[in-house]
Amino acid sequence: MGIDLTSSNLRSIQRGFRSDFESAFAKVVAPWYAQLATEVPSSASENVYAWMNQIPKMREWVGARVLNDLATSEYTLKNKPYESSLKVPMDAIEDDTFGVYRPIAQEMGRQAARWPDDLIADCLLNGTTRLCYDGQAFFSTSHPIDPADPASAVYSNYYSSGKALQTDGVNFTAVRAAMIAIKGADGRPLGIMPNLLVVPPSLEIIAKTIVSATLTTNGGTNVLQSLASVLVIPELEANPTEWYLLDTTRGIKPFVFQLRRAPRFTPRTNVNDDNVAHLRELHFLADARGAAGYALPFLAVKAKA
Repeated sequence: MGIDLTSSNLRSIQRGFRSDFESAFAKVVAPWYAQLATEVPSSASENVYAWMNQIPKMREWVGARVLNDLATSEYTLKNKPYESSLKVPMDAIEDDTFGVYRPIAQEMGRQAARWPDDLIADCLLNGTTRLCYDGQAFFSTSHPIDPADPASAVYSNYYSSGKALQTDGVNFTAVRAAMIAIKGADGRPLGIMPNLLVVPPSLEIIAKTIVSATLTTNGGTNVLQSLASVLVIPELEANPTEWYLLDTTRGIKPFVFQLRRAPRFTPRTNVNDDNVAHLRELHFLADARGAAGYALPFLAVKAKA
């Protein structure tokens, strides 16, 4: 026995698919992007960021205050539209087999919740070519310590070879120490304290051996234990020898997720909709607007074998 294509039944189908989408969206627990990125609301077509090169430290108050003239560099993120769409043939409704499409609506909801994760993973994977506020690629060997000074010394947050993540922790220790040693334009350390080790699935066990195990592979006390937590990102498996070390303890995280409009679900199931009347299809549409980009490069390092 099939389903009559009445307005009432179509509205019921619409409610069912919306419920599937929204419940799956809500069940995604703690998307990981928030660990790496500062979420910034957006109310226009783009946001312009003027990241401070260095926040002044406290000093002994002797005499008049010293008003720091904070150098800034503009960085613009333009919002982009994103979408996911599903069509269900009317014949499937008439034959009462549309239930096979409902898991797809659920997956649309899950993927919509993971949309920020996708954007930040893309930033990680492409950070050696996409520019940040100082005019260099986010992961670069030549970031200027003072972007306002053409003669500025440089620092690196990218190790393109020779830094395989190994269970002995030697390369992890070297990269961490170099990161902590980065200085600002005033010659003083920036106070970077890496706390998050980000890896693809291929490096998960090695990463956890380095910073989670109580004992080393030789049976000694693991002095690196708890120096960082481990975040495994499946999308990074495209480059299985690359790993990242981040300082996410500050108000500004290494990446930016810019939200213009959260994902929304729009069914087109009215009997008068063109897709229903002329194409004999029900359309279920999801869309969102936003962008992702880079904040302060000294808060993140990329390394590879």
